[in-house]
Amino acid sequence: MRARVRPSVRFRAPAWTVSGAYIFTDGHLDGTDPKWNQFSLKTAYALSKGTDVYLQGVYQHVSDTGDSGITAAINGLSASSTNSQVSATVGLRHRF
Repeated sequence: MRARVRPSVRFRAPAWTVSGAYIFTDGHLDGTDPKWNQFSLKTAYALSKGTDVYLQGVYQHVSDTGDSGITAAINGLSASSTNSQVSATVGLRHRF
């Protein structure tokens, strides 16, 4: 990997948290120059001091892969069979 950029932003209100991030990775691998673009957005609503509900979405796209077989692969998930991948998560979280 050659370069990585990770700007992010977070907004907090009394019960709400909203955050977003963008990751760009410019790589060199096996004679190709793949470029990954990943966008994520997460919102959480506090039910109490230690419990919240959340919704998170992630989109990743990889380009300039040539014939390398490189595909999108969001961390924690199986690799996609294509150059794009989407993930959505809804959950209830309690912190001790």
